[in-house]
Amino acid sequence: MDEVCFNRSHFNLYLVILIILFVFFVYIFFFNKTETVANVTTQKTSASTTSRDLYNCQKDLQMCILEARRRTQPTPDILLNRIYNPLVGPERVYPGGRLNARSYDEYQQIGFVDKNDERYPLYGRPKYPGRTTKYEYYIIDETRNRLKIPFKSRNDEELYDGESVFIDVLGDTFSIKIYDYDNVRYNPNF
Repeated sequence: MDEVCFNRSHFNLYLVILIILFVFFVYIFFFNKTETVANVTTQKTSASTTSRDLYNCQKDLQMCILEARRRTQPTPDILLNRIYNPLVGPERVYPGGRLNARSYDEYQQIGFVDKNDERYPLYGRPKYPGRTTKYEYYIIDETRNRLKIPFKSRNDEELYDGESVFIDVLGDTFSIKIYDYDNVRYNPNF
């Protein structure tokens, strides 16, 4: 009794069912595989799109920050333009910042020193960042190939308009003329 016998009609039915199951499993296997490949491709595309969007967002944020800094903080180009352009006024930038602007702590032309026929441009900056009354100064001698001559005020204190200062390299006392600050001005057109 090791044999199993089928009726011919039953055998054909079993064979058809077996073929249908085989085709079904093959279809499921290949369909899921192509669907999985499609999902992976979609996920990769979605991930690359997301990373591209994130990169663009970060780039736009950085550009916005740089633009805001450029608008609120004077650059050396602005200060050089103020020195060499005869159409720009000689006002100086407030070192502690103004309104929402960052402070500017680099040397800038703040006035000139004067004695008889001698005039030298006066450059200064706060000695310590932020608001301070301690300053560092130098003048430029145009007759000596634009030689920068540093000097110290008494206790490194800020110099004011009309004061006198002794510059030891030149061996003389000079009076000081300080420019006004570049203030915010009212514009009735806006």
